[in-house]
Amino acid sequence: MDQELKKLRDDYRKNILPSSYSGALHLILSILGALGLIVLASTQIKRRSYGDLLFIPIAFLIANVVEYLAHRFLLHRPIKYFMVAFKEHTILHHSFFTHDAIEIETSKDFHRVLFSPSAVFFFIFIIGTPIFLMIAHFTHPSIGWISFIVGVSYYMFYEMVHTICHLHDHHWAFKIPGARFLKRFHQSHHNPKLMQQYNFNVLLPVSDWLFRTYKN
Repeated sequence: MDQELKKLRDDYRKNILPSSYSGALHLILSILGALGLIVLASTQIKRRSYGDLLFIPIAFLIANVVEYLAHRFLLHRPIKYFMVAFKEHTILHHSFFTHDAIEIETSKDFHRVLFSPSAVFFFIFIIGTPIFLMIAHFTHPSIGWISFIVGVSYYMFYEMVHTICHLHDHHWAFKIPGARFLKRFHQSHHNPKLMQQYNFNVLLPVSDWLFRTYKN
């Protein structure tokens, strides 16, 4: 790590990051919050039909495309009403974690990896809810709730995979099949020459493959 990046990280931890911040607590609350929404949504499914489960891969694909589009256009483009998202991601996240120094040094650095509560609310309820309601309207309310569960589950696994992508190579998490591939895939996205054009998926590069922005 060069001295300029080291200074940037040290300044962020000292002058911007709240002293009471706990990266472990942030991650735990993110997962528990998602699990709570999943349990709550599951109680709203009134129709018990195995046929409804066939919509799960469709809901997953929808979530994957939403992740791709949000990442590519909201987080990497200076759009008028989404400048905060652009600053938080392109300016801060990509400055804090570079292609050559993508790993976190301490759990405090989770602050620059995990979504903030306001970002979670925006993606799940402002972007996601209209999609779930539209699916419920054109299919069945139970399918709408199943889609909601898939969407929240997608967010939860996104957070976990994104965190793994920023861990050191010797971490036990890389015993999980596919983890090293996803880290390499995401690390190439942190290359300044590639980040505006390639590898916008994090969980699985399905949309990157569909839209021909896959590069590994």
